[in-house]
Amino acid sequence: RRKSDAFATLLLNLFENFPFWNTLFIECGFQVKLSAPSSNAIYQNGAAQIMSENLCFPGKLVSGHIMDLVKAGVDRIFYPMVFYEKSEFSDATNSFNCPIVSGYPDVIRSAIDPLRKYNIPLDMPTISFRDDRLLEKACASYLSGLGINARLIKKAFQKAIQAQLDYKQQVIDMGAEIIAESQANQRPL
Repeated sequence: RRKSDAFATLLLNLFENFPFWNTLFIECGFQVKLSAPSSNAIYQNGAAQIMSENLCFPGKLVSGHIMDLVKAGVDRIFYPMVFYEKSEFSDATNSFNCPIVSGYPDVIRSAIDPLRKYNIPLDMPTISFRDDRLLEKACASYLSGLGINARLIKKAFQKAIQAQLDYKQQVIDMGAEIIAESQANQRPL
């Protein structure tokens, strides 16, 4: 294991892509430290740093999750700017994330400024899940900047992609199981 922590907290877009990020970081030798589950206490922990009252509630929780990681003493915070997700449907015209999801790391840098105030780097690489080649390039650029060699990055990336695919299949299988059970018991879907 490496001495420094990488972080993937369960907020905004990171939740659905957690199997990818977790596998990528662990395979590269990082320890992954999660912030605590969302709660009123997490919200209150970051309420003073919320930049706008009309922000969606999940966005308001972000500050509390970041402060939870600061209090946990992590060495760095990973909060990527994810502009595009994987397209879930063949007829989808785009997979652009909402501006809060894609741009909020920049707001956190301005509002909390973990590097200046707490000496904790806030890593916010630009990421797109829409194209695996671009995703691999962005991950390689970020991880090589942390001293990870190219061969390890490539191996970790392949495992991370597979972990994400496995997770998606588990969700599909579980959904099919729930639907079949509902139909067998004549419950509404």
